[in-house]
Amino acid sequence: MSKKITANCVECGKEVPYQGRGRPRQRHERCMTSVQKRERNYMKSYMVKYYARGDNMKKHTELMKKRRMESDD
Repeated sequence: MSKKITANCVECGKEVPYQGRGRPRQRHERCMTSVQKRERNYMKSYMVKYYARGDNMKKHTELMKKRRMESDD
């Protein structure tokens, strides 16, 4: 059973829905500034390209497994 991850928006204080990928967002999209929105979209596309190169995805997967094992202890 997985625990539900929730976070409250830094700007308005209401709960931000967790998307199920990585860490939860800290703001609603409507609460973000235009700069924050632009950077968020840039990083979404950049990270996909980064992990697609060479064996970066394999390295990342191994690192995340290691971190999960350490946090379980």
